[in-house]
Amino acid sequence: MQIETFTRLLRLIGGMAICVVALVVLAQASAKESVRAELVRLQEQTGLSLVSFGGGGGSGNLDVVIFDSRHVAEKELLKESVGEGAISSDGSSIAFELRRKTGRTFSTPSENEVPEIGSRLGIVHHDGSDLREYPDLGDPYSPCWSFDKSALALTAKDLKQGKGAAQSLQILNLGDGTTEDVEAKGYVTSQCWSPNGKQFVYQADRTLRVYDIQEKKSRTLTNGQYATWSPDGNWIAFLEDGGYYAIRPSGGERKRLFKKKVALTPLWWSPDSHFVAYVSRNRFPEGLLSPLVEQGRLRVRRLDDNAEDWVANLYIEAYVPSFQWVKGIEPNAHAERISRVHSKHD
Repeated sequence: MQIETFTRLLRLIGGMAICVVALVVLAQASAKESVRAELVRLQEQTGLSLVSFGGGGGSGNLDVVIFDSRHVAEKELLKESVGEGAISSDGSSIAFELRRKTGRTFSTPSENEVPEIGSRLGIVHHDGSDLREYPDLGDPYSPCWSFDKSALALTAKDLKQGKGAAQSLQILNLGDGTTEDVEAKGYVTSQCWSPNGKQFVYQADRTLRVYDIQEKKSRTLTNGQYATWSPDGNWIAFLEDGGYYAIRPSGGERKRLFKKKVALTPLWWSPDSHFVAYVSRNRFPEGLLSPLVEQGRLRVRRLDDNAEDWVANLYIEAYVPSFQWVKGIEPNAHAERISRVHSKHD
């Protein structure tokens, strides 16, 4: 009888313990910050921000997403005409397409003579100072900084080979200015390097490949596009068939992160690999009698619980901006900036 009573007591205690654990888990879940609340807090405390530079052939503007108000604030860094740029992981330098008049002209049916515009690689400090030009790298596209800022991977024309040079994926050694050709049809995203700088991931013909710097050769990783290497070095994310996936750099443990039918960009990893951001297509009627307006929506997903929220609306008629995570931005310092995009649409 005593044994039976003791057994019942143990079961009661066990049941109570399970209830206590469940209550603790529920309390923790309910107390967990929303994605947007966490982003607002981190931006205020550490300056963690999503930023973009240039693009679309306009001025050299640095755009910063203000999480609290869901808008993009801009500041002009260069009065030059620029294409898209990429910011180094420490936020100190920007590599971009610099567009300049060549001094030559060409004729068009509507006008007699039009100035010819050429493009080259440019690098500038985050405050717009110390502009450096690389005239031998023409039509640069999608540069990607190594973590130690010793090299850039980018698609460009090596104009030392003549005006007829074709674009190819190259590595620029920023120490001595030398270049290395990797693949004719390859290109990278703004987060392509492994943290140790020994490899980078790129796309060629919808196949993802990893290039080894020391061995100077590539290996096939998987099918897909828009590959980005997580800053902790553990995963490479990519887009395929409307879904975002991740795979180990070795090629194993491929898994689907989430599905998004109208995704337009790579996944951009936060410095601690806690968040990813991306742009998806968003359509809404501008008025009762107006046609649907195409917009992009910048979204952030927290990977440990798959919670997600949007942080800005973007006009994407001719150009989809590329964003990167940077620490050290002070949102209050951008109060004087012009709000280029500020929408209340959900």
